[in-house]
Amino acid sequence: AAAADDKKENEAVQANAEQSGNDQEVELDQKQRSAKPLSEAAKRQDMIDTELNGMIDEMMDSEGFEDETEMEKESRDAITKAAKELCYTRKYYDVSTDKIIFFPSITKLIVNYDLLEKATEYYYDEEDEFPSEYSMGLRDVTFARIEAEGSDDEDEGEMDDDMMERLSMPVQLTDDEPDPLEEAAAAAAAKEKAEQDSNDGGDDKKENQAGQANAEQSGNDQVVEPDQKPRSAKPLSEAAKRQEMIDSELNGMINDMLQSQAFEEETEMEKESYDAIMKAAKEICYTRKYYDISTDKIVYFPSITKTVVNYDLFEKATEYYYDEED
Repeated sequence: AAAADDKKENEAVQANAEQSGNDQEVELDQKQRSAKPLSEAAKRQDMIDTELNGMIDEMMDSEGFEDETEMEKESRDAITKAAKELCYTRKYYDVSTDKIIFFPSITKLIVNYDLLEKATEYYYDEEDEFPSEYSMGLRDVTFARIEAEGSDDEDEGEMDDDMMERLSMPVQLTDDEPDPLEEAAAAAAAKEKAEQDSNDGGDDKKENQAGQANAEQSGNDQVVEPDQKPRSAKPLSEAAKRQEMIDSELNGMINDMLQSQAFEEETEMEKESYDAIMKAAKEICYTRKYYDISTDKIVYFPSITKTVVNYDLFEKATEYYYDEED
């Protein structure tokens, strides 16, 4: 038995000696996994480098640049500096994808010429124009990418520039600059903790008062007990909240209409018309939502007002009013 134990011990020592080199690899992998994630400023720089360098490479590989192996240094420096100043400087939270969206993209700023105009400012002296062949080359690459990706009516759900700007906040441009989103989250967490601490303190005070009252007024336990139970009313579901918004807004508009001078002889709206417009509203109104960073609220759209103005609600109501020809 002793000989067997010695043999096992020797085998273990030999195995340890043969495979000791793997320990470092495992430790290295573990270190790599725990590497600090990119800061927002570094992530933004990476997006700019990847997108712009890819577009420049495509341009230099195109037919019009057969005689050049690389972009003129001054031009590349100018367009890169312009991109670092203008591109991906703002962000917003997209509720539908649960992602932070950075904008404006290099693609967009080439299409509207903003990037090329800014590059001209950094190209040699003020009177020097950014080379037109590079402007046209980058625009050709940009439109080719847009065409390859396909537009399909520009995605009906995509927000316009004004909406994105209103919902957005600045991006962290340098590593030493505070991140507005993290600051807002920290402030919200601190506020929530303060409120919780305040509530806990208030609960302790109420508990002491209740104990004292119980000793003095033991005959009132049955009356006090229901009041002491926390209100457990279940909050409205999102579907119920949407229905309430539709009912409140549409019924209010209908009441205003019936009280106007043109409807003096009517006391209520024709049932078939009311049912049709209500059914239409339930189908197309308040079907989407987004998080408004400026107000810290979820905003539902499109509203009944908007679908009345653009006639969408009436067109949909027509589908539900008697027969198709009505």
